[in-house]
Order: sequence, then structure tokens, then C-alpha cells
Amino acid sequence: MGLQSDLINRIKSRNFWLPTAFFVVFLTIVLIAFQTGGRKYRSLSRELAQWDGQHYLTIARDGYEMNPPTSVRPRISGNVGWFPLYPLLGRLVSVTGLSMPWSMAVASWLCFWLAMLVLYSVINSKYGERSAIFTMLAVLFYPASFYFVTSFPYSLYLLLASLAYYMLHEKKYALLILPAAGLAVTYPSGALIGLPLAYHLLRHWKSLRRPDRLWLIVAIFSIAAAIFFFFLYYHFKFGDFFLYLTYQGQWFHHHKLTFPLFTLYRYLTALSFAHLEFLILVLTLGTAILVYTRKVEVEWQLYMIGILLFTPTFGTVQCYYRHVIVAFPLFLMVGLAVNDRWRRYLAGAYVIASILLAWFVFVPAFKKGLLM
Repeated sequence: MGLQSDLINRIKSRNFWLPTAFFVVFLTIVLIAFQTGGRKYRSLSRELAQWDGQHYLTIARDGYEMNPPTSVRPRISGNVGWFPLYPLLGRLVSVTGLSMPWSMAVASWLCFWLAMLVLYSVINSKYGERSAIFTMLAVLFYPASFYFVTSFPYSLYLLLASLAYYMLHEKKYALLILPAAGLAVTYPSGALIGLPLAYHLLRHWKSLRRPDRLWLIVAIFSIAAAIFFFFLYYHFKFGDFFLYLTYQGQWFHHHKLTFPLFTLYRYLTALSFAHLEFLILVLTLGTAILVYTRKVEVEWQLYMIGILLFTPTFGTVQCYYRHVIVAFPLFLMVGLAVNDRWRRYLAGAYVIASILLAWFVFVPAFKKGLLM
């Protein structure tokens, strides 16, 4: 009876039902929006698995496949350029009897719901309920936040990053290996979780107990270990340990190591004012600058900066609109801005601009299959 009573109390708490309500309303609105107006795909499950989503779907359904270069097709093709944890999760969900396309989508929904619960709880405990509510709204209003309910790994990414945030906050260092290693094989930028972990370890080295230091070191090394075993799998299956890097290094991916500020300057001065990437760069970077606050721990500022600069570091801003949706410290800063007498207007401007961009630009483009 004690466990049952505790569960009922947790469900009744605002830490549970408020983010759950946000999630349900957001999911409902997005799914309705996807099924109304002009769109490329008639099937909702197909619409949710566009572009890279199709690669994740084939990995979950058929495993990794690689087609070597030929005289007719002088490049590597297949699905070897995408990370494995999200497809594995989709395959796990499929044991319920759902089709694989729907299993991938449901996996995203479950992860996003859990991520909302974790983020809301930890932000509420650190900064108060008002900040937690507006942080959730900042996440949901972002123009490309609908990717959280599609067949992409961003919901899983956000969940793992949120768990790392929670575990650092609660000093549950022994559990950090799970989100750290998981992020490393969820998405290329997932390895950036090592930044807050390493900073936390160095900053608190003297005050940490020896076991806690050890667990933090193990968590950091687990990032490299997870990538190593992923590459080792490629070595045994395809005979190429560096196949992922070889695939991503092909010319048509436009990946080239570049100082990120040079990339941002180049695209901001070259793109038209109405271009999707220009609009999202101005909104995202402008918001980061205007609502910046030192109230957010340096650990998570480093994570945010890493996410915002990761894509430009590889010489492009292609798909920047979805790559940065996992930068939750940015949305936390928007949530904290509401408590400031003057900066609350900046938060309001962010919400208005985001809604307009989502409604008139990004959602219609996604429904027409124009967003990668």
C-alpha cells in the first residue's frame, strides 16, 4: 500500500501532470497540423519518417547495409552514416506488435514525454516553478520542435541529456555512464556531453569523494568506449573500422572542419533574409546572446555552446534548425528571462517569432518534404 500511495501522490504532483499536459497538448497540435493542409505524404507514419528518418527506420527493420562505390555510383551508399541507439529503441518498441514505422514514432513520443518530466522536475527544484513552466514553453514553441515527435533521435537525445543534467544535480555520479555512453551512439554531437562532465570533475575535484571522481572519469571514458564499440561493429561487419567517418566525409555531405564563427559569418552574409537557415540562425543565436545569463551553471553553458557551434564546426549550417533543438540550456535561459523586469520582453519576442516561423515557414516546409 505504501508504494501504491507513493505512486498516486507522484502522479498527482505538478511535477508529473503539468509537463504531461504540455506534452499531450503539444503532440495533439503537431499531429493535427501534420494532417491538415497541403502535404507530400498521405500516411502520417510516412510523414513522420522523412529523409534521415527513413535511414533510422531501415536500420531498425533490416539492420545496417552498405553498398560500396561502383563505376556507376562512385560513392558509398546505404544507412551506415547513422547512429544505432535510436533504431534499437524503435526495434524494442516493435515487440508490442506495432509496425516498425509506428514503433519509431512511439519511441520518440515516449522519450519526449520522459524528457519533459525530467527537465521540468530538475528546473523546478533549482529555479522554481515559474522558470520551469516557461522553459517548457520555450522548448515547445521553438520553430522546429515538432522534430521531437517525428522518427528522428532528438527526443532520445533530449531525454539522455536531461538525465545527465538531473544526475549531476543530484550527485548521482555512478549512474552517469548510462546517459553519457548512450548519447555517444545516439547522434554525432552526443559526445559533447563530455564537456559538462569534464568541467564538473575539474571544478569540484578537491571537494569530490574519491568514488565520485572515479565514476565521473568512467562516465567520460564511456563516451569514447561507446563510439569505439560502434566502430568495431563496422570493422567486423564491413571490414572498415572508420566506415562511419568515411561515409560522412564524402563530398555531398559538405562536411569540412572549419572555425565555426567563420562558417556562421559566411552563411549569414551569403543567405537571403528569407532563407530557412538564415531565419533560424538569427532567431537561435540572437536569443542566445540576448537572454544569456550566468545563472545557468557553466557546465551547461559549455554544453549549449557546443551544440550551437557543432554543425558550423563542420563547415555547414545545413539542418541547423533541428540540430540545435536539444540545446536545453538555451531554453532554460529563455525561461529565466521571464523573471527579469526587462528581459521578459525578449522572451515574449522569442515566443512570437517562434510561433510565426513555425506556423508559416517550418511546419509547411516539413509537410511538403522540403526539410531534411
